[in-house]
Amino acid sequence: MYIINKIVTNHPIHRPKQGSPWVLLIICLLTTGLFNLSAVTTTANATDYYLADPKGADGIAGTADDVDSSDSYPGTSELPWQTIDKAFNTATYGDSVRLRDGHYGAFSYTGSSDFPLYS
Repeated sequence: MYIINKIVTNHPIHRPKQGSPWVLLIICLLTTGLFNLSAVTTTANATDYYLADPKGADGIAGTADDVDSSDSYPGTSELPWQTIDKAFNTATYGDSVRLRDGHYGAFSYTGSSDFPLYS
């Protein structure tokens, strides 16, 4: 016979089973891992683009360091773009634009607080 709050019963006291603290820890770790995985996936999609002055580093056409570049190219290291405007209009958040030595003229792109520009 069991006494519960002065009530007499013939049934044992049933308490809800307490969950293991390990279960909560595993759920927290899995949730954190999923958030971190989504950040890695975003970064993994970043692209490196290349830009080259067709006149080369010396800025003189017809010399040995001339580079074959065009804005119709894909912007790879082998087939770089020619103008900064092309890079600015194509690159997205997380992408990098690599400028080879050359003379590109003056430009002023400040970015924004959401999409800052780094040198």
